[in-house]
Amino acid sequence: MFALPKGADLHVHLSGCGRGEDWVRCGEAVGMPGTRAERLEIRRPGPATAFFDEIVPTLTPWRKHPEVILSVLELYLHRALRENVGYAEILTGPFGYRTADAAVPVDYMVRRYRQILRRAQWGVRVHLLVNVARNAADVEDRLRRSAEFAARHDDLWRGVQLSGVEEGDADLVRLRDVYDGLALRFPKLGWAVHAGESSSAPNAVRTALSLPVTRIGHALGGAAYAEALRRGRVTVESSPISNVMLGYVRSWEEHPLPSLLRSGVPVCLCTDNPGVWGAQLTDEFFVAVQFLHVTWSEVVEMTVRSIEAAFCVPEEKRVRLAAHVTAIERFVMVMEQWVVGAAEPPVPVVSPFALRHLAVPQG
Repeated sequence: MFALPKGADLHVHLSGCGRGEDWVRCGEAVGMPGTRAERLEIRRPGPATAFFDEIVPTLTPWRKHPEVILSVLELYLHRALRENVGYAEILTGPFGYRTADAAVPVDYMVRRYRQILRRAQWGVRVHLLVNVARNAADVEDRLRRSAEFAARHDDLWRGVQLSGVEEGDADLVRLRDVYDGLALRFPKLGWAVHAGESSSAPNAVRTALSLPVTRIGHALGGAAYAEALRRGRVTVESSPISNVMLGYVRSWEEHPLPSLLRSGVPVCLCTDNPGVWGAQLTDEFFVAVQFLHVTWSEVVEMTVRSIEAAFCVPEEKRVRLAAHVTAIERFVMVMEQWVVGAAEPPVPVVSPFALRHLAVPQG
């Protein structure tokens, strides 16, 4: 799974990419006070409140410091490249950053993101999505401002994602007119929304399908709306590890990923907040195969879907799809050599999550 060409990681929060030791090290490099790494991580499954009410507020000084968050971006790119992720859409905007002395201008953050992402050595193509918190009191204004910003910088920011704790689907109902208006104003932007992550929002997927979105994050109840998802060609961004670690699903075996796939729903695997539990995209595929019994053809299908659902321009998508199909064919040939002992497989880099939860040995 480590060497598998994985296509794209389309749902990954930059604020959740750093592991505990990453935040500590990057923070200390800019003079921030130290802390224990475990305060910034979730190491065992538990209620989502541990993340939203404890980890997120505790992380705020680190994730809102411009140089710290940009250093975490560089670490994510290094890790994504070595596990064969070719493309990523990272949820992060230019708003709300500050140093110890002052607020950081939006133009500064735009310039710094460009400087980092234009470096040729990464080997991972990245676009960004502005992430909007559904629970913000001014969420309507934030959606408008985010869409206007992304449209002005659409070479880098390709769309808008709505995330946050779900409490029923009233927020999506209230925002329907805002979404419709913005989609008409900015037809080239991509639109995605978290929906159906929580059992407290059983109708959220149905409501999300009434919005002009082409991707839905998590959609744990999505199998009930399989026909509508298929008909609307709406892709589910599935993150089994996140769903179990935050207590939304009790075990790997109970995750609805197989039923979504076998209902014909377009699905791709994503990491969500990989640093919080020390995971990587390889682990998502391992869980899917080992515990959810996803087949090889379904694995390949998800990697292809991840590129098909990307918000990059059509010509780039066409080129990436063709290159990915070739990479999968080459991977199959090389894997056959590994099986018969004609070649040595690469040594995987095992994540902290895999060491703790998947019984994967180091080295």
